[in-house]
Amino acid sequence: MEDAGLATAAYWAPLLETIADIAFAVVIIALAVELVSGRLAKRFERKIDAARELQIAELKNETTTAQLELARLTTNRDVLLKRDDGREALIAKLMPFKGTIYDAGLSMSSGEQADFLWNLITEVLDKAGWKQVEWKGPGLGGTFGNVGMPGLGAVAAQNVEVHVHPQSREKFQPAIDALVTSLNAIGIKATDARLNVANDNPEAIHILVGEIR
Repeated sequence: MEDAGLATAAYWAPLLETIADIAFAVVIIALAVELVSGRLAKRFERKIDAARELQIAELKNETTTAQLELARLTTNRDVLLKRDDGREALIAKLMPFKGTIYDAGLSMSSGEQADFLWNLITEVLDKAGWKQVEWKGPGLGGTFGNVGMPGLGAVAAQNVEVHVHPQSREKFQPAIDALVTSLNAIGIKATDARLNVANDNPEAIHILVGEIR
């Protein structure tokens, strides 16, 4: 019986030790997996948080841009033009081109356009020494009752468009650049457009005021 007990002990002792070693190894592996997975999880969480913060920042930027665009679309240009800093900046930028000849047109059906154009002429262009002449193209629309003001054209345009005859572009380009750039700088959208109006008078640049877009 004693020999049988010893045999049994001799059989189970190493087996149990092996099982214990395996269990210990499993515990070590489990701890290692937990450690590695925890670090990986934190790394992924940081990436997710960074992506979320970037998305939030982009959404805020898009919201701000949309709010600014809405403000531009709903603010009368006359209001922007009458701001002292904006008006004086315009005059200063246009005065080096004193003597520039221009005519002007608008849709003739918008009080916002009429107010803006009238004040652009009287409060900025006149003071900068620019010279307005009669609209020579078709669609002569009058002067809105402003005695002594050269006739305006009835035109279709968007925002503020500046047109010039191709043969006069080189002559007027610096003045056009100054006008377009300075208007945009105070929030009034303006573009240097190709000549697409019937008024092809090469002696003047054509300032067209249209609806805000």
